[in-house]
Amino acid sequence: KEAIFSIISCANGTADKDKWYKIAKDNYQHIKNIKELPEYLLSAYYHYLTNNLNIIKDNLIYLQDNIADIEKVTDKQINAIKQKLGYIEQLQTHINNRDYDSFVISYHGFATVAISVPTKSSDHIKAIKDDINKLVKDILEDLYYSDDLVNRHNDLVDINDTLLKLAILCDKHIKEEKVIINGMDFDDMEHYALAILKANDHAVSKLCASKYEEIMVDEFQDTNEIQNEIIDLLSNGHNVFRVG
Repeated sequence: KEAIFSIISCANGTADKDKWYKIAKDNYQHIKNIKELPEYLLSAYYHYLTNNLNIIKDNLIYLQDNIADIEKVTDKQINAIKQKLGYIEQLQTHINNRDYDSFVISYHGFATVAISVPTKSSDHIKAIKDDINKLVKDILEDLYYSDDLVNRHNDLVDINDTLLKLAILCDKHIKEEKVIINGMDFDDMEHYALAILKANDHAVSKLCASKYEEIMVDEFQDTNEIQNEIIDLLSNGHNVFRVG
């Protein structure tokens, strides 16, 4: 139930629901290898890995620069950081080459290198070390060998197809019920608001845009396509500040 209503909410947040459902279905097709996944999904995943590796790298460099003079620091602790940084260079090369299998193998080696700091380190230094270890572990837990990843993806194809069909039927039923009771929900309000702003050669949109000096949008990461288009139609083109 939760999954179905989440799908409906995502679809209703777009200007073209039918197009959204088609894309959602097309994204889950049976594949033989990871390279057959949609390019934008692969790009997003590699971008996620790159960002996290950069965070780990920055924190490792900070540790390297700040533990050398701490009392009782050991060569083992310093060398572990250097080894970890060396692995990151390898991992980034695998990402740049889109060599997922080599990335996974190297990452398992990367994850086995233990990072520690001297006992007399500050709480800040210890917290950074803990953050590094946690992020390394979190990535590892979500990392699968390519065969496993392909199998998991293919297992989800039929599930995804069924959920999309149920969502479409449920959304159709909800729409019919709203007609019977002459009601509307928040999604309808958004679509009607957008239609009003676009009507009569954007007359209302132009009127609103001339009145607002500044528009600030908080929690921008939670806005959908419709909401963002409404914001753009209320703007004069250069007075929107988004946070999130």
